[in-house]
Amino acid sequence: MVFLYDNTIGEGEVERALQEIKEWFGRTPVKRVFRKNLKDFREGETLFVLAPDGELKVWLNQLRQRRLQLYILPYSGNRLAQSFFALPESPRALFEAGNFTQWLTLFNGEVLLDRVVVMEEEWSQEKGVWHGLLKNLSHLHLFRTTLRVGDQRITTALLMAEGGSEIALARRYPLFREVSCDRVALIAHAPLSLLDLIPFQLALRKGGELPRGVGIVRSREIKMESEKGLCALVDGERRSLEGRLSLRTVQTRLQIATGPRECRQSGRDSIKIDTLPREEELIEFYTKRRLPLFPIASEERFAELFTKIRQNARLDLTYLTLLVISVLMATIGLFQNSAPTIIGAMILAPLMAPIISLAMGIVRLDPPLIGGSLKTLLVSIATVLALSALVAFSMPSHHLTPQMALRTNPTLLDLGVAILSGIAAAYGYANSRVGESLAGVAIAVALVPPLSVAGIGLGWGDGEIFRSAFLLFGANIIGIIFAAGVMFYILGFASQKYVTAAFMIKVALLSTIVIPLYISTRTYFLYERLYDQIMELERGDLSIRIQSIYRRGEETYIDLQIIAPKREMAQKVITELRNRFRGYRFVVSYRELL
Repeated sequence: MVFLYDNTIGEGEVERALQEIKEWFGRTPVKRVFRKNLKDFREGETLFVLAPDGELKVWLNQLRQRRLQLYILPYSGNRLAQSFFALPESPRALFEAGNFTQWLTLFNGEVLLDRVVVMEEEWSQEKGVWHGLLKNLSHLHLFRTTLRVGDQRITTALLMAEGGSEIALARRYPLFREVSCDRVALIAHAPLSLLDLIPFQLALRKGGELPRGVGIVRSREIKMESEKGLCALVDGERRSLEGRLSLRTVQTRLQIATGPRECRQSGRDSIKIDTLPREEELIEFYTKRRLPLFPIASEERFAELFTKIRQNARLDLTYLTLLVISVLMATIGLFQNSAPTIIGAMILAPLMAPIISLAMGIVRLDPPLIGGSLKTLLVSIATVLALSALVAFSMPSHHLTPQMALRTNPTLLDLGVAILSGIAAAYGYANSRVGESLAGVAIAVALVPPLSVAGIGLGWGDGEIFRSAFLLFGANIIGIIFAAGVMFYILGFASQKYVTAAFMIKVALLSTIVIPLYISTRTYFLYERLYDQIMELERGDLSIRIQSIYRRGEETYIDLQIIAPKREMAQKVITELRNRFRGYRFVVSYRELL
């Protein structure tokens, strides 16, 4: 028996280890200073080693074909060996366990005790992998690589790869359930967007299904080839690499004592790489361009959505029929002041389809789709204005109903509703489980009613009604186009080549509507203060209900109803209103309190 120790270790710790060996085995081993090139041992010799990880790794590789029995004694300098061989805290517990292994893990011919992380040289950092990735977040891209497992050759693109024995990786990640003693594993990470960096770590540490962009390969030997210079953190030490990398397990003649380890022997290969980029076009894209913020949709999803979008941009008989019916319903409902009728017209109206198609056309900078959507949209607008103007012109009444007045005061709040509706509509189109026919979105954004009010303004020759109602319609359209475009980008349907240009177009569209809406919003808040001042006149049994506040020409009208027990009381309030608010016109109705 031979006891080898590093001469930097304190004498007290060395003597304690010697004493435990003597007590367990009944005799004192030969005491010698540990050297990395020490090879003069008899076959079948029992060795006790007290040395740091770095020295052990070199020494284990030299002696792995010698028939020796080895006890690595745990201490503060060989934490990696303790973890890899599951060494208990004391030598006595190691002797009691009586477990041995003959498997070692090699990376490029060197013994690996923990793991190796391979990445591009650009973002490798001594402070850690994730520190380097975060520091270079805006410049990240994948590198082309080929994995060789047995006879299989797998070409893909990766951001980084993490490898080691299954035992070592299983201690770090609960994702590994059945662990083999004689296999290595490689976790290949190929995020398809910057957002994919987050679920990668969470999923591996939590367990369960593999997240998108993560593959796991298990075998006795895994080779990796890359045309670019790579860097590896090998057991925490940074190394520059070239060309080919090899990760494998080898069976040794050396018997190494271990603590309890739950693993089995399995020579079978396991390859799970379904979510890694495999198509040449995808590999080219991710290796030559920076990682997008959001993932790109798959070809199948994109083809399905694009087919639907193109069909919806067409101007056919079914579309025109629904449009005419919805316009007539909306216009009649506005004259009736009937909210249920107007809601029905909102649901029937097909106007959302060409607007969503236009949003996709701008996101993709697709001239045919933009042209087809604009044609359908312009014809629709002209049809709605013409029909509603014709109905308004033929009506004997030119009274602005409350439902009409509601659509003549657009504000930035309406733009907010349109943006939310655009997000919901784009998500509905992209997600087949939700569907593009979202009645709630149609009701919330109300495309046909404000356009019908604009047409009524044309029929009456009232430019103020037309301007304010059409401004609301414009806010709805631009809000939907902007939000739907952003949502399509988030869902991965945008063209990465034209993403900046598409975003600038959407911002320019939004800018055209924000300023007039801001002016209208100031008017809205002015009316709100006016409302509060009028309500201050309520007293006792007398109450005031303001139906609407609107402008016609150069004058502002206040439509209200006074409820009082006697008409004389209502008349006094009307006189007071006209004296206090001289710049306004009042449309007053009286209802006797019963």
